[in-house]
Amino acid sequence: MQNPDNQQYAINSIPEGLTEQEEREYQALILDSDPNEDGNISGLLKKHWLVVLIILGLWIGLAAAAWTPFLSSIATEKTAQLGDTFGSVNALFSGLAFAFVVITLNYQITQLKLQRKEITMQRFELKLQRKEMHNQFLELQKQSQEMLETRLEFKVQRLNDVFFNLLVTKRTALTSLIITVDEVRFHGEKALEAISSKLVKNLSTLSEEEDLMDLTGRVLKSYDADLDRYVKSLNSILDTIELSGIDTEAQSGYIRLLEYNLSYHELIFIGFMLIGFYSMPLNFRARTHKLMFNLTEINTKLTLGEDFRDRFFELLDQYM
Repeated sequence: MQNPDNQQYAINSIPEGLTEQEEREYQALILDSDPNEDGNISGLLKKHWLVVLIILGLWIGLAAAAWTPFLSSIATEKTAQLGDTFGSVNALFSGLAFAFVVITLNYQITQLKLQRKEITMQRFELKLQRKEMHNQFLELQKQSQEMLETRLEFKVQRLNDVFFNLLVTKRTALTSLIITVDEVRFHGEKALEAISSKLVKNLSTLSEEEDLMDLTGRVLKSYDADLDRYVKSLNSILDTIELSGIDTEAQSGYIRLLEYNLSYHELIFIGFMLIGFYSMPLNFRARTHKLMFNLTEINTKLTLGEDFRDRFFELLDQYM
């Protein structure tokens, strides 16, 4: 019958984090042992104290029976009795030795059981440590993911603030743009339209593509000082998107937002910039072509001669 104290000890000592099957194994292991059990020789003697006392009592009784007659009389007829007594004492010591052999074997068996239980307990401890380390790893992963999400949210929020401020700056630069074309002053978007119209007029008579690109660059270069603020504001928006640290898909979303905030004449002007290699930083050309998503719509609305319009988009496609 199991000790109630052992049962309570087994229930209270079950570590957290074990599965139901592991809890049953752990409880069975505890119930199979005494929490106060020790495996030393003194513990075994306490456990077998009655056996030891019986053997010692027999030894003392036989010794007294043997030596009392010998001390009272050393007559010859007692010699045989004395020999029998010494034989009994010898048998007693043999039994005592055998008893200690049994106790020693019991001690060794107990030690082996304790070692087995200790190894099993260590196995449970290692399993718990592995689970704890795995839980810590998952917690670190979760914290890392939360930090990344927080960092991304911060980047997106910062990009939103800068992006929309730069859109306002670009709009202001376009509104304040003043250009004189053929002695006529044009403001804002009309200025870009006037430049595009002049390019269409001058370039529609050319036949060589190299002359087309060269002349486009020269015409735009003549308005360099006037266009500088507008072009720089556009390039700043592209720089901000590219250097934001967000993924490519999210960057494409901001590029589309920028495209939706560009007018028809702005897109045409950017197309001429690409053809004429005008005011192009090292990475400006590679990024500006992302704005030219609506080429089909532009092609439909563009009031150019049919031949020139085809050449315009052919050249534009070539450098995108």
